[in-house]
Amino acid sequence: MPATGGTCVAPNTAVTRTILAAAVLVGALSVVHVDPPAETRVTLVATDYAFSPTEIHAVAGGSLAITLDNRGAHTHGLRLVLSYGEVPFPQNVPPGQKVTEVFNDLGSSGRFRFYCPVEDDDARGMHGTLIIEAAKTK
Repeated sequence: MPATGGTCVAPNTAVTRTILAAAVLVGALSVVHVDPPAETRVTLVATDYAFSPTEIHAVAGGSLAITLDNRGAHTHGLRLVLSYGEVPFPQNVPPGQKVTEVFNDLGSSGRFRFYCPVEDDDARGMHGTLIIEAAKTK
């Protein structure tokens, strides 16, 4: 049987380094950094037939802590209309009281609404706009 032989070729270190550097650069460029969304805190003042503020901003993927401060003479409540459906505040708030609730799943970004579900308060103007903004990327 004939002996097999071959030539051993040492790798070109300059080419190897260039290929590795390019791979690292491509990998670094393909990584998108997203800051974790912060919790948004809002005090929503309820008077008889109005909310203040009438526009709330929050970030998709973050949480929204709402303190419902009822300064009216009647009991008021709150419902958020989000991308996946309506989410009720855990309880109606009697006059002169405050209740805080944290909403952890705000769904997707977009313009939505919130309103008071008690009696005909929504029809009387007790509603507002909830703007869920996309998370910022770097």
